[in-house]
Amino acid sequence: MQPLAILFGAALTVVSCLGFGGVLLGSKLREPGIRFIAGAALLSVIVFGLCTVGWAYPSVFLAVGAIGIGCLWRFRPPVPKLELARYQRILALFFILFFILYLFSAMAPETSPDGAGYHLTFVGQYLRWHGFLPLRSAGCNRDRHRAGAAI
Repeated sequence: MQPLAILFGAALTVVSCLGFGGVLLGSKLREPGIRFIAGAALLSVIVFGLCTVGWAYPSVFLAVGAIGIGCLWRFRPPVPKLELARYQRILALFFILFFILYLFSAMAPETSPDGAGYHLTFVGQYLRWHGFLPLRSAGCNRDRHRAGAAI
């Protein structure tokens, strides 16, 4: 069940990014890659704002995703007819194979000590506390890291 939830979250993020990119760019730019990047920036700001005010709940993220889907429906670009030459079909086959390989690699659990012991610890705390915490509460000792010397 967890892999389906992960795939659902990834798909919802991609669709939301495309929708929010459509809000930012409107009908001026219809390139999906540019829309995705612009929408990812807006979605990142929205998630940061939600964590700042303490509203980081799964239902709130689902609502933001639903708004992103609505934006995609409202600002959807026209779908071009896809005609691929022979070499493009071969390249597409390699891309699909690489995508499948990368998908399985991305779905694997975190194994690096830094990722599992440090980065995911903060993500777990943000999820449990439904937002950001002050640095003292998050386990950081300000006295050890004076003047940015955290190396």
